[in-house]
Amino acid sequence: MIYDKKVNISRYSGLSKNIDTAIHFIETADLQHLPKGRTTIDGEEVFVNHFSYTTSEQTPESLFEDHMEYLDLHFPLSGAEKIAVSEAASLKEAEKRLDEDAIMYTGTSQELLPVSDKEFLIVYPGEAHLPKLVAENPVEVDKLVFKIRL
Repeated sequence: MIYDKKVNISRYSGLSKNIDTAIHFIETADLQHLPKGRTTIDGEEVFVNHFSYTTSEQTPESLFEDHMEYLDLHFPLSGAEKIAVSEAASLKEAEKRLDEDAIMYTGTSQELLPVSDKEFLIVYPGEAHLPKLVAENPVEVDKLVFKIRL
C-alpha cells in the first residue's frame, strides 16, 4: 500500500513501467475533463475509471474488494472519503467476481485512511479495500481509479 499526498506522486516513478504510465497520464492529462466511465491509457495494461458517488457509513454487509491482476490507484478529484484497508487473509471471502478481477470480502478494517482531493492511495493484491465511506458527513466524491496491471 502507498498512501501519500498528490504532490508527491512523482516520487513513485520507477516502481514499474505501468505505474510510470499512470503517473505520466496524471501529470499531463486534463483530469477534470475526463469523461465518465473508462478511459484507455495503454490497452489492458493501464486504464482509468471515472465515476461519482455519495459516501455512506460502513455496514456489516459492506464488501471489501481485492484484485489479482491489477493494483488500484485511487485519485479523488473532489470530495472526501475514508477507505478501509485490511489484509485479505484477515477477512472472510464472500464472493468471486473473476470478470471484474475482484474477490469480495466481509470483515473489519485494519486501517481507515482519509482520502480527499489532496491524497492518493495505491493498493496491491492482498490489500483488500472498502472505499466510499463517509469521512465526516456524506458528500459527493468525484474520483478516478486507475487500474494498473502488475
